[in-house]
Amino acid sequence: MKAYSIDLRDRVLAALDRGMPRTEVVTTFQVSLASLKRWLAARRDTGDAAPRSPSGGFEPTITPAHDEAVQAQVAAFPDATLDAHAVRWNAAHGPAISQWTIGRAIRRLGLPRKKSR
Repeated sequence: MKAYSIDLRDRVLAALDRGMPRTEVVTTFQVSLASLKRWLAARRDTGDAAPRSPSGGFEPTITPAHDEAVQAQVAAFPDATLDAHAVRWNAAHGPAISQWTIGRAIRRLGLPRKKSR
């Protein structure tokens, strides 16, 4: 979902500043009351109601710097399940990860997961 334009935000806040009731602003500009409250809070806190820039998400736990270690582990234990890979990774490296995390790293590297069972 795209953010509302800065122009619309400025017009809405200007209408509120002129004394237009919130319910009338909502119907006139077709924005939600929650958006009005967020924009007013942002203007109060930062002095500007511009949309925030996207955060980019969480930093990956297994970074590209760990690629060689992941490849070595998969090569050493090709028949291991993702859960077994996660247990081995947790024993050998720092913070605990889940089977889903190691699975994303394996998929990102394009490593095969074919089992001999």
